[in-house]
Amino acid sequence: MKINNQYIYHILFPEYYLYLMGEKQTGRIREALFSMSFLWIFVKIYLILGFIVSIVYRVDFFTSSVFLMIFVMLIITFSIIAKYKKSKKKRGSNN
Repeated sequence: MKINNQYIYHILFPEYYLYLMGEKQTGRIREALFSMSFLWIFVKIYLILGFIVSIVYRVDFFTSSVFLMIFVMLIITFSIIAKYKKSKKKRGSNN
């Protein structure tokens, strides 16, 4: 039984497959596919960092991933707050 290489790449690199699908689409579907592709990249980086942290600090993978998740959520939260404040200044709001 011969397996097509294309399916292996879809399993190993779903972000690239979603990106290619997004190039063929328009509008909101395109944005959603691009967002999902970036989410996959983020998940892979997160898993690799969790694995590295678990080796360096000699803790189990679950503990390191929980601490990484908290750290990443704080970064995301502060970046959203900063972006909101910046857009509020641009609109000329007095609040």
